[in-house]
Amino acid sequence: MYREGLEETAEIFQALSSENRLKILLSLSEGEKCVHEFTEQLEMTNSNISHHLRKLNDRRIVEKRKDGKHRYYSMNDKHIEELIESGVDHANE
Repeated sequence: MYREGLEETAEIFQALSSENRLKILLSLSEGEKCVHEFTEQLEMTNSNISHHLRKLNDRRIVEKRKDGKHRYYSMNDKHIEELIESGVDHANE
């Protein structure tokens, strides 16, 4: 039935299982950001944010582009954004 995508689906849910990563993704739903913008908005350290972004990038949930010394991150998949919104809506019911 759906067996072919189960491993990748589990990896996606594992990447989304962190409240901090969810905060980062919700922030990215507003648009592209660089690490220092996350630190100001989410009150987390650069290293903590970079750690979470690396995990999200490894799972292809976010993508990055480099502009000089800055790396900018954006959502890579509209489905993930919809999944998070659905999860938050469900939790708030």
